[in-house]
Amino acid sequence: LLNVAEQKALAQLSVFQSGFSRSMGTDITTASVSILQKLVHKSLLRLEGDGRYRMHPLLQQFAAEQLSQLGVVAEETAAQHGRYYLNFVAQQAPQFHGLELSVVMAAMQQDNDNIEAAWQWGIRHTAWDAVHPAIPGMSYYYRHSHLYETGANLFGQAAQQLRPQAQNPSQQAIIARLLLEQSFFFFFLGHFETVITIAQEVIALAAVCQSPDMEAEARYRWARVLYTQGQYAAAEEQLAPVLNGPQDQIHPLNHARLLTQKGHLCFFQGQLQPAHQWLEEALAVYQAEGDKGNEAKLLHQLGEIALHMQVPDQAVVYLQQALTIAQARDDKELESNTIATLGNLSLDAGDYVQAMAYYTQVLHTAQQYGIKQIMCAQHVCLGTVMWHLGLYEQADVHYQSGYRLAKELDLVFSQATTLVSWAYLAYSRGQWSQAISCAQQALTLMEPTSGVVGDAYHVLGNALTATKRWDEAKAAYQAALYQREQAERSNFVLETLAALAHLALVRGQIDQARVYAERIIIHLQPETVAGADEPLRIYWWTYQALAAANDARAAEVLKSGYEFLQMRAAKIDDDLMRRSYLQNVAVHRDIMMAYEERWAARSGSTAVNLNKPRYTVLNNSHYRKSTPPS
Repeated sequence: LLNVAEQKALAQLSVFQSGFSRSMGTDITTASVSILQKLVHKSLLRLEGDGRYRMHPLLQQFAAEQLSQLGVVAEETAAQHGRYYLNFVAQQAPQFHGLELSVVMAAMQQDNDNIEAAWQWGIRHTAWDAVHPAIPGMSYYYRHSHLYETGANLFGQAAQQLRPQAQNPSQQAIIARLLLEQSFFFFFLGHFETVITIAQEVIALAAVCQSPDMEAEARYRWARVLYTQGQYAAAEEQLAPVLNGPQDQIHPLNHARLLTQKGHLCFFQGQLQPAHQWLEEALAVYQAEGDKGNEAKLLHQLGEIALHMQVPDQAVVYLQQALTIAQARDDKELESNTIATLGNLSLDAGDYVQAMAYYTQVLHTAQQYGIKQIMCAQHVCLGTVMWHLGLYEQADVHYQSGYRLAKELDLVFSQATTLVSWAYLAYSRGQWSQAISCAQQALTLMEPTSGVVGDAYHVLGNALTATKRWDEAKAAYQAALYQREQAERSNFVLETLAALAHLALVRGQIDQARVYAERIIIHLQPETVAGADEPLRIYWWTYQALAAANDARAAEVLKSGYEFLQMRAAKIDDDLMRRSYLQNVAVHRDIMMAYEERWAARSGSTAVNLNKPRYTVLNNSHYRKSTPPS
């Protein structure tokens, strides 16, 4: 039998939804340590190995019914429980920015049911003072749990229920805060129009509340959608009022977000040096604020920029710093993004096997956590590896998967980049019409300032040249050259100069082809062509232009191209992949044949037998038609 105090304590303990620690039990209810021990002794509670007390579900249901009959005691217990856990969540929020992300996540996951019950209590009872401080912690918890649908519903329902009760600016500011958090989850769910609608509503609330900081965050979220959709000018317009205005009323972290967004806009428009400067400025703010999560994100992004600026050593430094922080925090999403960028670094270096391993690892992690944006990017990256290796059917499958996800998520920029990659694949397979179609579709999706526009124009020029639409091809190449020069992408500039040399050559303009080759040859080194879409085509077309002009340097260019090809082939330890790389990719095959013909001629041996197995295409996949995007 239980005495009155024990009966009351047992009833109160039913308020816990997923077990409780000793301190929680004694802080929230009238149970003392001795009462807890007696309840365990009488098998009414279980003290488990993790130090938490738990009640059998049927007993808990009975105890909850008893509690409901205690009137004021029941209300006070629910309030104690609600305020305790909401305060607990509020205290955890700063920890999400530090290195112990896994610790705080484990603590909140352990009390997930109690936290959700406390949140619902706070909303039902319009406990503004308890709910408001808990908002950041709740948001961070659902973000890092990748529970985007749950997070969107939780904050949306809270805003809907509390809105009629908001009687003053401070309470309206809380509604705005709930809406901003909801918009975060909608962004990752791909509900972009809803994010913009929420941002507009919050900007209106910010005017009522006289909160420049609130307006800054709303404009940041609006701009983020716009730049994701490739609307860079519109995104700039959203950022301008807050970036150009006084910063003293904007929280440092919101200021850093604006700087970061500005850096992203510069990056995606090919303005690498300004992008680097904006992100370095944002990084300094995050470091000063002790925000390790965003510090790691900025380091990762700076690594990407260094990669595009062809400073691989600096890229590795940034990426390793980002990876160290991500792994220390057990931040799987950031770890995956950083590993993917290391994959890009390997791809640029021609280490296709390592790049494939990185991308596959990230794809599996993204699939495990349901992060569709990362899944989309990794399918495209894997498709690009397969394309480089001459495994065209596999490349096509990955591009289809990536494009399908980009369409599903309304990721316009990702759709455009996938179409450009698809155009390169179609060109490599001799499917000129499809290459032209994909490139033209990509151009309709991008603003003229997008950094990928140059890539689209370049591959369009390739396909137009192949179909003898030479004037159109020249115009496309000139547009590509302008974009690439503006972006200071020297390796891509060489690629387009080589294409112009090839175009001049097929038109019989040998002297003009040689002029372009002259501009290339002074810069032609393995490190200057690394990272280009098709570095070996630079060697091949430059060689052809010089050879047609009977320029003695042609042989050296061919030799350098052959050595570059063999250097990359040597990194492929799989025999079938290496054979595909050397034989299925037409330009690789051409370089090998031309080099060995020259070697045979110099050594006095018989001419190369073009029917030798080493030159035989493994299958007819080079000529198969890939499925066009819908």
